[in-house]
Order: sequence, then C-alpha cells, then structure tokens
Amino acid sequence: MNDKLTFYDKIVCNTVGKMFELAAEQMSCYETTFCEAWLKSGICNTLLEREPTTICQSKVYFLNSLKKEAGLISRGEHKMDPEVMYWAGYTFTYWMYIKNINGSDIVKLYDLAEILSQYEILHTMSVKAAVKTIENNYTKGQVLLDTILHQEERLE
Repeated sequence: MNDKLTFYDKIVCNTVGKMFELAAEQMSCYETTFCEAWLKSGICNTLLEREPTTICQSKVYFLNSLKKEAGLISRGEHKMDPEVMYWAGYTFTYWMYIKNINGSDIVKLYDLAEILSQYEILHTMSVKAAVKTIENNYTKGQVLLDTILHQEERLE
C-alpha cells in the first residue's frame, strides 16, 4: 500500500475523472453500468502498471477505448450526473493506486450502486477518508447485512 500518490498518479486520477464526466455529458446509461464496465476493462487495469504510453493518454482516448472494449452504447433516456461521475472516476483511480487493488476486485468486493448513492456524503470527505469509509461500510456483504437488518426493523 502506498499512501502517497506521485504527481503523475494525480494527473491520471484527474484524467479518468474528466473521462467519466465526459461520458456523463455524451452518453445515456446508468452510472453503475458505466463504472462497472470501466473497472473491469483492460485499459483501467493497465493503469496500475503505470505504463507511460497508457497513463499519458487523454480522456477521449480512455472513453473511446472503453466504448470499443466493453461495447458501451447510449441506451434509453437516463442521464448520468457529471459531478458524481467525475468524483467516481477520480476516487476509483485514487483507490486503485493507494491500495494497489485492481478494478475487477473493486467490482467483486464492493457495492458500486450503494457507493454512488452515497455521493452526497462521500464527496464531502477527503478522497483518502472516502476510500476508508467505502472499505469499511460498502462491501457487498456489509450492504446485504444492513439491508436485511433494516428489513427486519420495518417488519416489526
């Protein structure tokens, strides 16, 4: 684990955030669908290798590569929120770098829909604090347990 990001890592976090924001402006799909497609993509997971020809690419390159790899197309009328999407892209990339976790593992272990639904709270924290909160509270098992416990409360 590396608690400090390099200047270049921060640039990549920003570029991915801007790519998510661009996707929100150009595409109609659900935030969770987009985030999952990105986190599972080869281009996302090569960012952990910090290979120079990958990390120096533009937001447009990342978005077009993702569309091609994942077969993402706009569907329906759902518009993504650009602010939420920028935050998600930046935060997921930051998380991958400081914890050395790949995007596919984030998808497997954490509830993306719940993370995105908590944007109003999480975006007010530092990115480091948000990642720690997500790791402690938004695993798929924790969210399922909370749902079951709250369901039992409603039945009483």
